[in-house]
Order: sequence, then structure tokens, then C-alpha cells
Amino acid sequence: MENWTLKYQGVEKTLAEWGITNLKRSVMNPGEDTVTFNQIGDEIEAFAAEAPLSIWNGGVRWFEGLVTRTPGYTLATGSRMSYEVKGPFWYLENTVYQQVWQEATSYEAEATEWAPVYKGRVVLGQNTAGQSIRSAGAIADIAEYAIRCGAPFVIGTIESDYPLPMDELRDVSCAEALSRVLRFAPDAVVSFDYHAEGYPVLNIRQRASAMPLSLHVTEDKLKRFAITPRHDRVAPAVILKYEKVHRVGSHTWATTEIEAYPEGERAEQPKAIVLTLELAGLRAHELKQAVKTAPILPESGDWWARHLPSLGAIKEGSLVVKHAQRQSMLPDELVGGAIAEWMNCEVEEEVVRATLAYETLEGTAVEHPVAVRLQATSAIQKMYTYAMTDSMEEAPPLGLAKALYEAVATLSYEGEVALCGSEYLNQSYLGKTLCMVGGKPEWEAMGALIQSVTYQVETGDVVLKFGPVGLLGADDLVELLRANRERRPVQRAPFRALGRSSSRQSIKQATHARLENTDRGVGRMKRLVLSETEKTGAIVLDMAALPENAQVELREETVCHNGVLLKRLVLASKPYAR
Repeated sequence: MENWTLKYQGVEKTLAEWGITNLKRSVMNPGEDTVTFNQIGDEIEAFAAEAPLSIWNGGVRWFEGLVTRTPGYTLATGSRMSYEVKGPFWYLENTVYQQVWQEATSYEAEATEWAPVYKGRVVLGQNTAGQSIRSAGAIADIAEYAIRCGAPFVIGTIESDYPLPMDELRDVSCAEALSRVLRFAPDAVVSFDYHAEGYPVLNIRQRASAMPLSLHVTEDKLKRFAITPRHDRVAPAVILKYEKVHRVGSHTWATTEIEAYPEGERAEQPKAIVLTLELAGLRAHELKQAVKTAPILPESGDWWARHLPSLGAIKEGSLVVKHAQRQSMLPDELVGGAIAEWMNCEVEEEVVRATLAYETLEGTAVEHPVAVRLQATSAIQKMYTYAMTDSMEEAPPLGLAKALYEAVATLSYEGEVALCGSEYLNQSYLGKTLCMVGGKPEWEAMGALIQSVTYQVETGDVVLKFGPVGLLGADDLVELLRANRERRPVQRAPFRALGRSSSRQSIKQATHARLENTDRGVGRMKRLVLSETEKTGAIVLDMAALPENAQVELREETVCHNGVLLKRLVLASKPYAR
């Protein structure tokens, strides 16, 4: 015990000088590290709650943590205090994990301002840019956030790196978030290395690359051991079924993508791990617009009659169209509905011109230029439909089935080994793979993951427990499946990077609607010219030639015709003096 010291508030003394007895340390995957001890003496210097301390063996740091419990009671011979000290994993358990989201600080349709805010709503498997990331990136983000919040450790090796489906959670601790990421890595071990200088180092290793530890069954300091093969944990295949529900407008449909490893394996077999993962499907709403069109036929009298209502009061069959002119080459005109950009149709405003000749119902021959303003378009007559994307469907994390299979495909062993000897106290065992030499041949290559370690410093006892990882609860297939049931597809992942659905588009209203042409006739005129194209003469009625206040109208006058006084009508004004 002389080599064992404890540092507290800058003071380092041996355990005996601190009055410490019954020092025990329990290490358990995922990274939970707890030290308990008693302090006995007449004059005890108490350790304050939530104060840091470290324990050293031969100048090598053996443990570092935070005092989390300080109950005590009094004996007849003095005082006795019982302490509990937690390692760095305590910070992960007691820090609520938050992620950066973009939110609007002011909203205007064309100039919205955004700012990053920390929120307790988190999406595992997504970075701040809204992109999918693998498990190693998600683990690093959780650890880095805990460090920013004051956790005294640094990030070391993270070997668990596999495709990760997005997982949306609210108000979870960093430890719970880490457990959710690792639920598809049942051979991962989380541990802290205290031997390095500076802060303890967080490591996450997997069975395939773990350091081996070999013990001989006849070793003198091996007090006992128990080994049980877990054939029930060996899975012949992993089949992941990615289910999505898509919604576009009023239409909803479901799809399923299947990933199997080994490839071609069926889900319909005993012990196969079959997991259904709900992923976010496509979310969109529909825009609908009915469009009615008609051909542009400027050479047709019927076409002009539909556009100029006054032509309904002319002599039937007398209408003749001359000199028809168009500005556009588009074939049809818009007569109902509207045209928007999302229809991908050409549309432009056009004025169609012509000269019309016809007879009125009274028999008057008329010829004059006309023009109609309309929307010429390439659209056809139908109901146009367009899906506006709210959020894209989530891509399946291909490769996850293989990663999970590699963790459960080999035979695992569980049990414990009890050692006794001071040389075992200063070693790190968590995350190593254990092999037993000198017993059954299969023990020499069993590579059993060490999941927990108990150190009893005063007696030199070390107990190693090995077997399947306990991250998913109980060590059977039912619990493995149960761990996946609570997962739901993400809903707000598209909002993290941009403060809104990343694929959301602005809805552009229709830009062109039908133009109404109101035909009011020729109206009041200042000058009327009556002419015939076959003749050079003309009748001109010009208001500019009339004196002020003069009125020309049909008047009756007396004339002498062949010696007889007769009456006639003339277009004239009243007599007036110049």
C-alpha cells in the first residue's frame, strides 16, 4: 500500500496518511468507473462533494474522478466516512446533449436572418450542415460537446465506424446518446485510459482489434474461473428492413428496402436478426392548376367574333378578314386558368391584328382595323400537377447489416476470472479479449471481450467478467430487438442546418392569366372617312371643319324641280352669318 497515493486539492499523500481503507474500484462497459473507500481516523480531512481527486500507483495514475457521495457516521473510536468517486463517464451521464440548430432571428420573405442556437432536440447521425455522418462522427460530436461543457477528458481512438441511420431524440444525456449510437455495435467497448499525461483518454474499441490477454488455467494466482459458450448469441444472418412512408399531397404509400448480410440470406430462419428500421420518407405537397387553351386562328371570322362581341350584330356571312398579323409563333391562347413557372410552358403576351370588312344589319358596309390582346402559350388543355418537396427521403445506411453481422457472427463466451496479486492491480483490462491457455482447445482462441473489472486494492483481488456487451440490455435476441422498437423516423432533421426544410421551395404563383378584351365599338369620332377600295373618291366628315357650336343634321328644304316646288332632306346646319 506504500506505493498507493491520492492527490486532492494539490496535496498528495499515501492512502494510509489519508486514513483510507477498503479501496475498491469497479469498471464496467460503457466506461462506467466507480471507486469506493472508507476513511477512518480521529482527525479526518474530509473530501468535498463534487471535488476532483486522483489515485496513483507507483507514480502512474490509476484513476481520476469526481467525489459524488459523502455519507458518514460516527464510531466510538472516532469517525468513519464512506465515499464514492465517479470517473469521467459521470460527466456524460450528467450532461444533457445539445446540438446546434439554425433559427430565424428576424423573418422577411426575401431577407430572413438566421443564427445558431443550441437545442435539446438532437438528430444522431447528422452534422451541423444537415448531412448524414457515420457512427464515429456522431460519437465524436457527443464527446466534444461534453468536453465543451467541462468534462475533463480527451478523445482517443474511436474504432466503431459504421453507417448510422438518423435518430431523432429530445432531452437525452450524452451517455444515453452514446448508447443509442452504439446499439448497432454489440462488440464495442467504451473505456478511459488514465495512464497518459494530461486528461484521461476516451477510447472506443471493437472486438476485432482489441488487445489480447492470455492466462493459464494452472497459474498460481488464478483463484477461480468460469466459462460458458453462448451459442444462442451466434446469428446466421442479419436482415435489415428499411421502411418508409411517403406523402405527396393526398397520396400516401409505403416502400421497403431490404439489406441482408451475408447477401442472399433469408429472414425466415431461426436466430436470424431481423430489424425493421423506419426511415423518413418523401414529404411533398401538390400544386394543381387547370388550364384551358384554344388555337389562335386570326384568319377565321368565327375566331374574331368570339373575341369581339360587337361582331354579333352584323349581317350573317358578311365578315371578311384581311391582312391578319401575329407577333408570336406559339400555337394557342390561354382562355382559362393561369400559367406558372413550374408548368415549364412558354407564355407571352401578344397583340393579334387584322382588318375586318362586313355589313351591318342596316346594310352599311364597314371596313376597319381591329386588334386583340391575349396570352399566347405552348401549354395544352389539361390539369397540371406539381409536387413541391418539403423534405427528401432518408437514404438507408447501407453497410449497417454487415457491421452488425460481424459483431454477432462468431461464438462468444461469458464468465469470470478471479486473480490475486498486486501486479494485476495496475493493469487496464476493459476492452481486451481474454484467452485461457491449458484448458479446452477452444478456450485458447475464444477472444472473449472483458466487460467489467473489479479491483480490491487491500487484498490484491481482481475479478474480470467477460461476455457479450451489455449496451442493449439483457444479452439475448429479444432485448436486441426491443432496443430497436423505440426508434422512430426523424421529422425535423431537414430544419437543423437551414432553420427550415432543406429542400423546401418557394411557391411561385401564376404569372400569366387570361386577358379580357372588352369591345366597345368605335366610340365617338372626330373624323369619319367613307371610301371604297375600287374607287379613288371618298366621303369625309371632319369635325374640325365645323364652326363653333355648329350642328350638322338632316334638314328639310324646298327646291324647284322641273318647275315644281318639292321637298328634300339634306345633311346641313342651320344658316349662320360669317
